[in-house]
Amino acid sequence: ADDCPAGVLQPVLDRIHLDSLGSVAFYREQARRLGWEEVEADLMTNQLVNHYTRVREELLQRREELSRKVSEDYIERMIQGLGHWIEAGNKGYLAWGILLFRKPA
Repeated sequence: ADDCPAGVLQPVLDRIHLDSLGSVAFYREQARRLGWEEVEADLMTNQLVNHYTRVREELLQRREELSRKVSEDYIERMIQGLGHWIEAGNKGYLAWGILLFRKPA
């Protein structure tokens, strides 16, 4: 999210092995810098929590089946990691959507 406090996303970043995530403002600034026009922005931040909650629920429901294919350690890390995304989304630290820009002809 554009107003995300520094450091609060560290558990999310650690799980996906990144140093940072781009905010909507970041992508808009990059597009502006390139001279691109914003055509549409469909911000669906509320769906972020729904999505990761559903993925986590499915993982929990299929845990036994999945444990025959992946390690228990992997399953536990996924459950914990998905929880970080859900928590950060609930606190308003993440934004999610589709941004469409047009490059000048």
